[in-house]
Amino acid sequence: MLPPGYILFLGLVLLFAPAPIWFGGNVRFRTIEYLNLARRNGSWLRVWRKVLSTRIHWIELVRAYAGTFCLAQSLETIRASGAYRSFSAPWIVGGIAVGAATLGLIIMMATFRKTEATLAPISFVAGAVLAAMSPMVALLALILALSTMATLQSLAAFFVVLALGLAGLGLGFGSPPLLAACGAAFAATPVLVAFFTRRELVITIRRSRSEQEAGPRR
Repeated sequence: MLPPGYILFLGLVLLFAPAPIWFGGNVRFRTIEYLNLARRNGSWLRVWRKVLSTRIHWIELVRAYAGTFCLAQSLETIRASGAYRSFSAPWIVGGIAVGAATLGLIIMMATFRKTEATLAPISFVAGAVLAAMSPMVALLALILALSTMATLQSLAAFFVVLALGLAGLGLGFGSPPLLAACGAAFAATPVLVAFFTRRELVITIRRSRSEQEAGPRR
């Protein structure tokens, strides 16, 4: 098994690698209103099939989960060794992992090239939440957030409801209060960034073959 220091370094590299470096010329960025317009010309199944077939969403899900998991595992090994007395609180491992994921999230949104919009990093947030929080709390909060997003047709609603769900369900299922608070703050970060920078949240979607042949316009 790799030493904790190597695993910790791997986790940080995965979390801090800016997502835009993965974007090629075969994606575009659209608001939820655009997806709703596309639905009127087709169906929700067709629209979301196109969204889910965009590889960057799965790359981000795996990157966030693996990075947060590696970071949490290495920190738990250090905590269990008892080498640092101040590092013994049960919430501290998850709290630091979520804090690092938050920094990675901010880096990703800050390096986004479009000035009038910012990414809605649903996959990244979901991956980090699944790795850092209690599985039951994470799954229930994600289901609630995704359902609300689909019902209200709002990307912002996903992050707001997820934040409330992580806080409420976390406390309800016995998670340490500080960990529940860290998870809620992490989930709310994209909405706060969009609000204070006055930018729209956009989702990544795969361009059709005809659009790719037409040029790099996004």
